[in-house]
Amino acid sequence: MGTPAPAPYGAPAPPPAAPDTSQAVKAPAVAWLVPIAALFALIGMFVPWFKAKATLTGGGQTTHHTFDGLYSFKDGKLGLLAPILLVILAIGVVGLLVGKAPARFSRGGGHPVASAGKASLIVGAVSLVCVVIAWFLVKSQYKFKDGGISYSWDNYIKAAKDAGFKLELSRGPQVGYFLTIAAAVLAIVAGVLMILAARRASGAGAPSAYPPPG
Repeated sequence: MGTPAPAPYGAPAPPPAAPDTSQAVKAPAVAWLVPIAALFALIGMFVPWFKAKATLTGGGQTTHHTFDGLYSFKDGKLGLLAPILLVILAIGVVGLLVGKAPARFSRGGGHPVASAGKASLIVGAVSLVCVVIAWFLVKSQYKFKDGGISYSWDNYIKAAKDAGFKLELSRGPQVGYFLTIAAAVLAIVAGVLMILAARRASGAGAPSAYPPPG
């Protein structure tokens, strides 16, 4: 097999190669906290967030009962935002960790690591807000079935009171809820540390392991 024949004289030049939208870059090791946070949030999505617990007092006796688990996709669906946002963010951060800066972290002439850090800070804060809101939504999402009748949180307490019992209900936060809180906090911490690392690298003025674009 020989080499391809050269283009005839006067033929148009071949089109230029498509530009590479990523640049050589390497994030600090602390950026690994972002994929870890995404993993925590993903696990948290598939395990219960809450298991309501009841303490019923009446007739000289006290009984305890734990109800079925409430998952993030049933608790107002806000809990789904954390894993979705963190996974999207983690994909880009993994690009930094393997030496390429995705275009979304290189826009506006900013430092790719600093841009990723800001994104992590925002996503972590949004995830934490969603977790807090989910806590207050529990009472409106839970339904209790007793004797073939479905009760809301407050109506169940009222029905027990009308029957001469004292019913106390608690949310019973579970591992999924705590994992998502941990994921949000990790993303915030990673964001702050990545921003600081980028500032130190820029201030040093050295050809650092993660140079700014340009």
